[in-house]
Amino acid sequence: MKATTKYQKHIVKVMKKLKPLTSAKKKWLIDKSFWFYAMKHYSSLVCCECAHKWKDSFGKRKHVKCPGCGKKLKEVTYHNSGYTSMDSHGVFFDRVGDIAVIRIVYIKKHLKKGSKAEYSFQEVVRKVFDPTTGKYTLFQCTLNGMMGSYQGGWSFGSELALKGHPNIENYKIQVDSRTIIHPSKRIPKHFLRAGFHFGEDDMLNSYDKLMYVLIDSRMETIYKYKEKGLLNHFMRYQKLTDKHWSAIKIAFRKHYLIEPDGFRLHDWLDLVNLLIHFKKDVTNPHYVCPENFHEMHNLFVKRKRKWDKENQKRLEKLSVEKRKQDLINQEKKAKEDAIKYIARRKKYFTLIFKEKDITIEVMKSVEQFMEEGDLLGHCLYASTYYNKEHSLIMSARLKGKVIETIEINLDDMQLIQNRGEKNLPTEYSNRIKKLVNKNLSKIEKVHKTKAA
Repeated sequence: MKATTKYQKHIVKVMKKLKPLTSAKKKWLIDKSFWFYAMKHYSSLVCCECAHKWKDSFGKRKHVKCPGCGKKLKEVTYHNSGYTSMDSHGVFFDRVGDIAVIRIVYIKKHLKKGSKAEYSFQEVVRKVFDPTTGKYTLFQCTLNGMMGSYQGGWSFGSELALKGHPNIENYKIQVDSRTIIHPSKRIPKHFLRAGFHFGEDDMLNSYDKLMYVLIDSRMETIYKYKEKGLLNHFMRYQKLTDKHWSAIKIAFRKHYLIEPDGFRLHDWLDLVNLLIHFKKDVTNPHYVCPENFHEMHNLFVKRKRKWDKENQKRLEKLSVEKRKQDLINQEKKAKEDAIKYIARRKKYFTLIFKEKDITIEVMKSVEQFMEEGDLLGHCLYASTYYNKEHSLIMSARLKGKVIETIEINLDDMQLIQNRGEKNLPTEYSNRIKKLVNKNLSKIEKVHKTKAA
């Protein structure tokens, strides 16, 4: 896209003031992005970094030390030609005056038996935010057939071109979880007006949070209340509407979310969504901040199930043709949801965690969501947890009997919640938490593999 407006021409001119990536930063990116490797060659090993060859073997060892360059080496598999490659991304926070810039650099490592390792660098994305005007601009290189996903496939040598002023929803960072952030972050001082800082725990979400915090005053308020859970929810999963905001203001005023009594943020958000569905007054503390949360939550879950059944009856009273079409659409949607769920979660189905009489398995069908939701009396099915792309839902059983439902966030590999009958914890909750946390690394390993 060619710069046409006065501001676009200005921002293109400003970007020319950014300095190229230094040798020190390139070295840092290499060291942080990749292991160093060696290849087997008959009874010898060849270092893929310095090309040194010596008599040795890995045997049962995971690493060896190169006598030539002294680097700690892992074994790498390679093509019959003796060539292999790998790639990664690095993120650098920069600025030009008051304008903040996030620079995403793509690095590709080339390994060939008998040759020194070669590295290719290319700055592939610049995300620019000008707080004085509230404008954000995207510069991006060409992707080889990749539909907006920054996970490789870059066309090397392509121009870092202006992509205009995209919608904020399309402005999020989309590089994969291996991406690393350079520790030196050049951030304009006045960005601290929102009390914002870049912590190590924020990682790639830091920039997205900054965008939302500075552009939406409601998100800024949530951030200042230090409600990270709310901030992440409305960044990732759901749009923050005026009705949600009305309920959140009441909760803040009543300090309802600061010291929750037996319920979690996800439970409260489920209740708010149900209140909005039934057009209840979300400015009324009676609904938004009930004294007995579980009683109110269970009441509306039951009401939602009743509403679903009544809606089904209403459809049955429609004209024959329309009823047939509605039923066809419903069945089609139900089948699509069931197929999508299996396709999305099939690779996790082999995960089974056991400890004495407790067994934890992944939910294997949408029907299981309905059965478990009815059995334990919670909103597992009513709130369509099977459609949550970033959550893995598991079922905990005691001697074959369902006792708790578990939700795990696949983005940060954290246990979100484990709930028993009527959304209450059971006497086995701590054991279940420990068992899940113990096996999060196994879930992460499966998560990083491609679906079959």
